[in-house]
Formats: sequence, C-alpha cells, structure tokens
Amino acid sequence: MGATVLLQEYDTFAQPGEVTRRTVQILNTGPVVDRFELDIVGDAAGWITVEPPQVSAFPYEMVEATVCFSPPRAHDVQAGTRTYALRVMSHEDVEGSVVDEATVTVGPYVDYTLRCSPLTRRGRLSGRYNVVVGNQGNAPLTVQMFADDAESALRYRFRHEEVDVPPGRGVIVPLKVRPRVRRWGGTELRHSFQCTAAAGEGERRSADLTWVQAPLIGSGVGQFLVAASAAVAALVALWFVVLRPGSSNANAPWADPSTTPSVQGTGGPTALTDPSAHRSPGGHESSDDDPSPDTSDDFSVPPDPPGDTGGSQDPTDTRIPKDIRLSASAPASGGYETSGSAQYTVEKGFRFLLTSIFLENTANDSGVLRIQRGDDTLMEVNLDALRNDPRNENASFVFGPGQKVVLAVKCTKPGALPGQSATTTCTPAATLTGSLEPVRS
Repeated sequence: MGATVLLQEYDTFAQPGEVTRRTVQILNTGPVVDRFELDIVGDAAGWITVEPPQVSAFPYEMVEATVCFSPPRAHDVQAGTRTYALRVMSHEDVEGSVVDEATVTVGPYVDYTLRCSPLTRRGRLSGRYNVVVGNQGNAPLTVQMFADDAESALRYRFRHEEVDVPPGRGVIVPLKVRPRVRRWGGTELRHSFQCTAAAGEGERRSADLTWVQAPLIGSGVGQFLVAASAAVAALVALWFVVLRPGSSNANAPWADPSTTPSVQGTGGPTALTDPSAHRSPGGHESSDDDPSPDTSDDFSVPPDPPGDTGGSQDPTDTRIPKDIRLSASAPASGGYETSGSAQYTVEKGFRFLLTSIFLENTANDSGVLRIQRGDDTLMEVNLDALRNDPRNENASFVFGPGQKVVLAVKCTKPGALPGQSATTTCTPAATLTGSLEPVRS
C-alpha cells in the first residue's frame, strides 16, 4: 500500500542565514514493516534537508521526521516563493512511494557596498568621481545618494540621485563637485566631504573623499604677469623717450642741427631725422601715424581638447584632466572585436597620460578584455573575474598624438541583465582616467 505523508505547514517562511524546521508525519499504510527513504527534489534541494533521511514503521504506524530550511545569505538565492517536493520512497512497495509538494518563501535581506574612485581629486572649477553601489542582497535595492561637508563649502550633483540595483549587480553613479566660492589666488585648499548611500532606515553606507581646490590664478602666473607688466612698461618708456622718430628730447644727439648728418641725393640734402628715411627691413614705414612695432609671436599654443576637463588649467601645470569611457559590443567569436565606441584617438598636439582604469562587466559576460595601444596589448583581464565585482586598476601608460586607446574584447559567452533575455554580444566597458599634456613642436 505504501505511505501517506502529512506536512505540518505547506507554506513555510525561511530567513536567509537561519534554520527553520517543520515536522512531517509518515503513515505506513502497508501490511508489513517498511523502510522509507526521504529526500527533497526541486530547485531548493540544495538548502532543504530531511532529518533523519530514512525511517522505519510497523504496519499502520505513524512516524515523524523534520524538514530543515536553511537558505544561505547569497544574492543568487533571491527573495520570493518557490515550490519544493518531499519524496517518500518505500522499500517494500515501490509503487506506493509518494511525492508531496509544498512552498517555501525566502525572506529578503539588505546587504550592499559603497566604493568611490578616485578618493582624492584636484581642480579649480570642479571635480569628478565615480560612486559604485554593489548589491550583495537577495532582492532589488533602491538607494538614494547624498553628499555633504562640515563647512558647507561645496555643491554636489549626482547624475542620478536615486538608483535601482538588481541583486548581485553594481551600478556606477557619476558625482560632480563644485565650490560655492571661487578662489582667484592663494594656496590650495583641501575639502573633505562624505558620500552617503541610504537604502532605508538604518541602512546607510558612507565613503570619505577629498577635493583639492586650486586657485584660478596660481603663484607662478602672478609672478609672470608682474614681470611681463614691468617689461611692457620699460619698452613703452624706451619707445617714447629714445626710439620714437621725431622725438624732441634735447639730450638726443640728433636734436642739434650741427651734428645732424645728411645724405646727398637728387632732391638735395635729407636729414636722417626725416621719417621717410626710416624704414623697417621689410619695407614697412615707421612714423607718428604708425608707431607700432611688429609683435608677432614665434610660438603657437595647441588648441583646447574637446570635452569637459573639469576646470581651467594652471599655466604652470599644463596637464588637463581627461575621463574617457569605452564600451564594447562584441559578438561571440574566436577573435578580438575593437569596433564601435571601443576606441579613442588622442587629439593632435597632445599626449594622453593614463593613470587609472575602471573595468565593469554588468551583464556577466564570459571572455577576455584587453586594453591596447593600437595593436599592442598593455593589459589583459578575464571577464569572469569582473562578474558582480567592478574593478579599479592603477595604470601608468602614455599615448602619443594620434595614437589609439583600444578596448578589445574576445567574447566566448554573452550574459544577460536581470529580467532580460540573453543577448548575442558581450558588452563590457572601461572608464579611463588620466590627463592630456600639450606637446610643443
């Protein structure tokens, strides 16, 4: 005849990280002593067990066992209701074995991290940071972003003040910092501030950051302007007092007619003080109507690079901060894909100094990612190592004018975002942080 199974509860609530026990009763409906094997089938079989795993019962005797629910605190065991089955297999009457279905509801828990890159930034008008929120919980997470400083000296702007983070994933939120008061001169000021993510009452994460505010006009510029002003004043005085044609300075040697030499020509003697006798080597006449000397410079200044550099630059520090985001869309194949928005070409007249690389693989693709200078490989990372864990790498690479920064991807298995079907391409990305430095010819 087999067995009859009776669960104590057919809908059990289990909290991740805890053990919940429920009693099950088994009635031997056969005419002989029988031994029953007990186990769990279904997706939840990895964390639901039965104690003891086998029981024996006399005919028409009722015996008990315990079903133990112990869901782990892991993002892949997501909150919600799922179905499991208790299987009771008879040794004496195989056809009398039974499978009884029930449900278990896994409770949600909140666990997330907050990281920022870089921790310190320097600028005159603004500073840019990348704030990374990683959800290690088992349910979707809604996070609100805040930032403040004790002196209220800064203004903050998040690209998104509220973000939704799927379980086991990370989201990057760009942050821009500006001063409330601009400083024209003086020394640099260090502003310490705190970036905070809030996911409900008592669930806050914070990171301490620093922005170094540089004056709009550095000390080197001030000294240069003072020296340049003094030089211009000296040249103007020299022009009007000594060099200007037709000057009436009594101390000038040509002011005495007896000492004025002459040149004999067809039109009679001509005094050297005649403005028509003074011509520049290029044929341009110098006169009272045109006293300006040639002021053409013998050097050129390279053009400003495109994009927002985060503030004007100190002439004594010609490096210009530069952030670049490269994103790939590589189909599954045996080679490396570098097309689309996965390349950046250094502007003419500049070289790019790469200091930091932020790598992300939000779709959990499989394959290999490379950072290249043209066709030369500088850095290689396995995409599996970036799953659920964006990485910030320090770097020290230099790219000359016209050279290409390339994000090359070899896609072996495309992943998928939560709630979306699998795609046919791998879509990792990299954010490059560095600076552009003018190259003088």
